Amino acid sequence: MADDRPIASFRRRGRRPLNLALTAAIWGGLALAVWAIDLALIWAGLFGLFALPALLDWITDRQVRLAIHPDRITWTTGRRDGVIEADEIKHLRIDRRMDMGFRLTIVDTTGRPHRLPPELPAPAEALVAALDQAGIAHARHPFSLLSV
Repeated sequence: MADDRPIASFRRRGRRPLNLALTAAIWGGLALAVWAIDLALIWAGLFGLFALPALLDWITDRQVRLAIHPDRITWTTGRRDGVIEADEIKHLRIDRRMDMGFRLTIVDTTGRPHRLPPELPAPAEALVAALDQAGIAHARHPFSLLSV
């Protein structure tokens, strides 16, 4: 690990105003539906469960990071983290998902794929520029239903 400064670093925190606003909007809308259209409380509770992951991210303030170094790629998501040295990487595959997000898969020199966690915050254009600067091969695949 010759250089500790990354070429590019992408990070996101769980304690974002968007998470809290989304939770408040969903639960506020459900409370309004219970009051205005007499929505059954069991249905409101079931629909309200969909907002729990955003609230859990807000409470735990989970840090998510992806860093491209000249000699390695590192990532941290909650309790999971990983490092792959650049000389072990054949290429990094960038697949666009149907929800318009990206799935990142590192293919090592033996051909084995290593899927990176989907919550990693990396805009594709900035990621491609950082990979080019680090000399790591990459391939973009738009809208693939099944990836390697």
